[in-house]
Amino acid sequence: MNIDNINQVINKLIYLIDKYGYSSFDPSDGLNSDLIKLLHLDESPLVARTIIKVNSILPISFRKFLNIKKTHNDPKVISDIIKSYLLCENSESTFEKKIELLSGILISEATKTNSGIGWGLKFPYSSRFFAYAFSPNLFTTLNVASALLYVYKRYPDLFNLKILRNVNNFIINDLGIIDTSIKDSYIRYYLGVDTPFINVNSLALKYFIEFQTITHSNDYNCLINKLLHFVTLSQNPDGSWFYAPVKKGRIIDGFHTGYIIEGLITSYLHFQDEFSFQIIQKANEYYRKKLFINNFPCYTPLNIYPIDSQNCAQAIQTRLKLCSIGIDNLESILEMTTKINKALYLNQTYFIYRRHRFLLNKQVYLRWSITPFLYSFCQLKQYLQSGNTQHITNFYKPANIN
Repeated sequence: MNIDNINQVINKLIYLIDKYGYSSFDPSDGLNSDLIKLLHLDESPLVARTIIKVNSILPISFRKFLNIKKTHNDPKVISDIIKSYLLCENSESTFEKKIELLSGILISEATKTNSGIGWGLKFPYSSRFFAYAFSPNLFTTLNVASALLYVYKRYPDLFNLKILRNVNNFIINDLGIIDTSIKDSYIRYYLGVDTPFINVNSLALKYFIEFQTITHSNDYNCLINKLLHFVTLSQNPDGSWFYAPVKKGRIIDGFHTGYIIEGLITSYLHFQDEFSFQIIQKANEYYRKKLFINNFPCYTPLNIYPIDSQNCAQAIQTRLKLCSIGIDNLESILEMTTKINKALYLNQTYFIYRRHRFLLNKQVYLRWSITPFLYSFCQLKQYLQSGNTQHITNFYKPANIN
């Protein structure tokens, strides 16, 4: 795996994204069907979850029969593309016009709330924790907010900072903050859902630190400290984190663990505190021992299958950030990336959704496979070109474009 290989992957993924016009099916779009609605199958939470699960794991698509519609301009897809373009810009190539267009799409399609604006899935969805159709949520909103923040850093005249402050108002006032003690708090994932989700709150920690750094403000110091305490106190004795610290949330997987580690690395680079570094070291020990086998990402502890695109793409991103603080090394990451390509990069044209032990799911999903890999390979390219990942974790410093 070298810079030429990486450039080839990036160019093919950008071509594929342009070809699809920011539209694709989604692993979780099983309820996005007129037939399902006509038969009222979406009204039972258990039936709804079953439909979504079956639709996501079948290697053969029944979407045409069910009249499931493609998702257009998914907020996370657009956000991943923007962040990738920002990383790929240099003196010979600029994506300013495309970034301006895509930023405008995100802003124009935001959902207005009581206090601000937010984003959510563009199809109905149900999980063991909540069932909402099109309601803005913390994860999707953070993805959009971080992309717009990096755009503002590079091109401050493209839109008013007030837009991001409206996003912050939605997160803080509409989703709401729940204090679990004097020192720690978490933000709701969805309106009215009080279950504490650790990974998305670590992403919130990352976002608010970056927001303050880029905008030279200190409005969220208290929230940042409380989120940091919440995430660190939620760590299990072995260094892992559950998806949520409740009975039905006692799940550990690779990519949600990656989200948590990324948030803590941003915190450590900001505060330069020994405590955060020790937490990261402990997390990395578990991460590498339990969520990798022979330098290949596991989906769940010591279980490679299913080989999942989002999980593998996130492994590249997380380990590059671990490199930035001296806890990982480039040679190992390149070896891992080569193995991932062999498993998921079908005919060197696109990344399939999943490889199971005895079958392949070859669906093309922008949100779950194509754009996460685009973002990962753009980060990897920047690392190889610069020799370090500080610019990746340091809020996308403006390129010197002459």
